[in-house]
Amino acid sequence: MFGSVTQVAVQSLPLCRPHLPGILSDPSARRRSVHNMLISVAAAVIAFASSTSATHSGSDSLMGTGVSRTLATARAAQIRDVRYELMLNLTERDSANGTVTVRFKVAKPSDVILDFRGQRLGKVSSNGKPLESLDYNGAHLRVPAAAIVAGENQITIAFVTKIAAAGASIIRYRDATDGSEYLYTLLVPADANQLFPCFDQPDLKARVKFIAIAPNDWRVLGLLVGDPGLQRL
Repeated sequence: MFGSVTQVAVQSLPLCRPHLPGILSDPSARRRSVHNMLISVAAAVIAFASSTSATHSGSDSLMGTGVSRTLATARAAQIRDVRYELMLNLTERDSANGTVTVRFKVAKPSDVILDFRGQRLGKVSSNGKPLESLDYNGAHLRVPAAAIVAGENQITIAFVTKIAAAGASIIRYRDATDGSEYLYTLLVPADANQLFPCFDQPDLKARVKFIAIAPNDWRVLGLLVGDPGLQRL
């Protein structure tokens, strides 16, 4: 399956929850391709490292399993103008290494909580400074107020997400008819955060630039805003 580089850039206007599957056809070398498209945080993106110490947030209600109404309400009042730059490397069989840079604005510094239920969280930096000790509990990542500034912020996160036949945000499927292997995303509501760290609630819509690294002879497909069907990226 694995070899070369496909690069797909995606830029999005705020949509509510489109389902945006990605399909990759069987493998070998690498290529890069770039495109722009629109998705929301809870939407699916087409097919898509290094661990740091983490502390856990015990009984904090905002850091509990899922996205609580309290967390969603607080973030909707706190955060605006969200943009993601997401990269996924699809050249490994069972997992995808990725990075996401999240840009957003706040009126005043306070803790910022992102959602992530993927395989592993890697290095995190906020506004160009690495966070040495991560407050991450397997469901949410808290970036402390001391690492946030009034106005524009930029948080960059390395992560690993699972690729599997079931139970993952990137699904692998082998077609018995044509013998080809396919990858596609399955991001039902509130499952975008299983794929990549994000603000996974429908009222925090975002522009997204997406980069996929894939074997050279695979095809990378996605839905574009205003288009009725899949387009080659």
